[in-house]
Amino acid sequence: MPERPFYQPGASSVEGLPLALQMFHNHPLVMLKPHWHAQVEVNFIVQGRVHYRMAEHEIALSAGEMCLFWGGLPHQMDDLSDDAVYAGAHLPLVHFFRLHLPADVRHRLMTGATLVTNATDQSDNDNFKRWNDYARSGDPARTEHAVNELLLRLERVRFEPYRLVPGTVAGHGAGSPFDQQSSR
Repeated sequence: MPERPFYQPGASSVEGLPLALQMFHNHPLVMLKPHWHAQVEVNFIVQGRVHYRMAEHEIALSAGEMCLFWGGLPHQMDDLSDDAVYAGAHLPLVHFFRLHLPADVRHRLMTGATLVTNATDQSDNDNFKRWNDYARSGDPARTEHAVNELLLRLERVRFEPYRLVPGTVAGHGAGSPFDQQSSR
């Protein structure tokens, strides 16, 4: 039986391109060791399951779950099912700081928490596919549109159940104070 391929970081990958938006919709690869990068990472599990080791916690995600975390802290996808497919983005900080998130969520993310929601549906799979196509199109207008739609999708999390790992903070976010320093 052939060995499973694994992730190999390099200068042409996310670690070497901190200001570039990178979107993906594919089969993930196991990471043999932790890595970090200067973007916020968004992952939507389309099918299967994945397991992450983060700087100070571990998290297992299954089909239909979406997570958001600061990639500047060491993280490693150390296990996944053979049928795993995920979609998402490596979002440069300039875009992350445009997000209208509750202030406590922004702080928790930047200090190592992972935001997880399972309030997703088929439109998320369809949208991530389209955003990936737009971001890879070479058309700046399509790329900008993909970013703006992704940001709105992430902001919608505050209206739905989510959890922050580690920790017990959970919320629907609607009553949470917003960081008024955010701008578009």
